[in-house]
Amino acid sequence: MSALLAHAPVPFLRVWSAENRKVVNTRAGAVFLGLIALAVVGMSVVMAIWPGDTGLTFGLLVNGSASMGLAMFMPILAILAVTSEFSQRTLAVTFALEPRRGRVVAGKIAAALTTTAALLAVTVAVAAVVLLGAAVVRGESAVWDVEGGVLVGTLLTLLLVVLQGTAFGLLLRSTPLAIVAFLVLPSVFVFVTMFIGPIRDALPWFELGNATMPLMEGIGLTGTEWAQLASASFLWIAVPGAIGVWRLLKGDL
Repeated sequence: MSALLAHAPVPFLRVWSAENRKVVNTRAGAVFLGLIALAVVGMSVVMAIWPGDTGLTFGLLVNGSASMGLAMFMPILAILAVTSEFSQRTLAVTFALEPRRGRVVAGKIAAALTTTAALLAVTVAVAAVVLLGAAVVRGESAVWDVEGGVLVGTLLTLLLVVLQGTAFGLLLRSTPLAIVAFLVLPSVFVFVTMFIGPIRDALPWFELGNATMPLMEGIGLTGTEWAQLASASFLWIAVPGAIGVWRLLKGDL
């Protein structure tokens, strides 16, 4: 019986829980979580003080905090969660404890996605508190202009960019290379295609940033916009992610 228990498969929830701890328990992860918190709170406060011509609304706070705080840092946190085990040579220990490599990869992806969803919930709560505080200080009524579809679209956008970061991390296995590739390659691609008319006009089909822009306004996308989102996601998430997973499953560590 003891031998059977020793070789019992590790439950996926335990794998997912372990990967969640790796996101927050490392020094780099803690630093980036702190940066995310500062960015979210800082952007909310700045927009509350200087709301612009449109006035301060809940939608302005959520979009600003999500785009400047979460969308900028969460993909890098996902990259770190994947590549840090390669740089620190701890992946062999992870695979010794859970030999099924695919479940470990799935656990890392699930941890990145659930962390993103949790941080978006925190961001929404911070935006609500800041909006109420600003309304009290100014003696105005708080403007709650965000529909559920907008929040869902914002969440989907964040999940896609986090998946892109995870895919680059799996493909390159190096923290500096993956971060540089994630930050630079899309910008270079957009810059180069500016000089190629046919590709420039069809950019939402090939570039994830353009394809996700309609999602930030809600999930009421047209059929063409959903197809563009699927096409760009395939190029920037599925392809590098599939190559990275294949290398990890079939290659040496």
